[in-house]
Amino acid sequence: MGREADSVIERVFEYCRRVNMEFRLKRVILFGSRSRGDFYPHSDIDLLLISDE
Repeated sequence: MGREADSVIERVFEYCRRVNMEFRLKRVILFGSRSRGDFYPHSDIDLLLISDE
């Protein structure tokens, strides 16, 4: 995994941590090209955030 991919992962984790502080996430699901591994450098990140709130 390259530095760019590491940076994307760090940003996703930080985003989820911030959301979790307010909504107490039960599950985070990554889907789409990033989850399959067939993404391009400028591909978006598809996340499904699940909470009871």
